[in-house]
This record gives sequence, C-alpha cells and structure tokens, in this order.
Amino acid sequence: HALNDGSHSCSSPAVISFSPSSLKPLLQVMVSRVYVETIEFQRSRTRELARRRFLANEWLAPVEKRRTICEKSSAAYFAWFIQI
Repeated sequence: HALNDGSHSCSSPAVISFSPSSLKPLLQVMVSRVYVETIEFQRSRTRELARRRFLANEWLAPVEKRRTICEKSSAAYFAWFIQI
C-alpha cells in the first residue's frame, strides 16, 4: 500500500482524494472540541488547586513560617502535576 510503506508521496491517490475544503470543517470541529475540553480541564484543575491551597492555608494560618512552606509545596505539587 502506498501510504503504509512510509513514503508519503503527493502522488498517492488517497492524499489527492481528500480536498482541503472537505477537511477544514472536520479539523475545526476537532480543534474546537479539544480546546473546550482543555479549558474545562484547566478550570477544574485550577479549582482543585485553589481549594487545596485554601484548606492548607486555613490549617497553617496561625504560623506565617508554615504558610510559606505550604505555598512552596503547593507550587512543587503544581509543577509535578504539569509533568504528568
């Protein structure tokens, strides 16, 4: 098969049969769906992090020194979360 042997040549009939005009709406739908899902995920993650930070700050509120430790650990957690 022309597409499976790794030589993605423009002479392949499969490539020609897909016109850009027919692909564009499909791509727009896919991109917008991914975008919406990404936004939703970011929102829920931000909410969760804000909630955790709030709870941690409430718990550590009497001691200012501990609060900075908490913020450092939450920042470290956020960095770790991004790497997943």
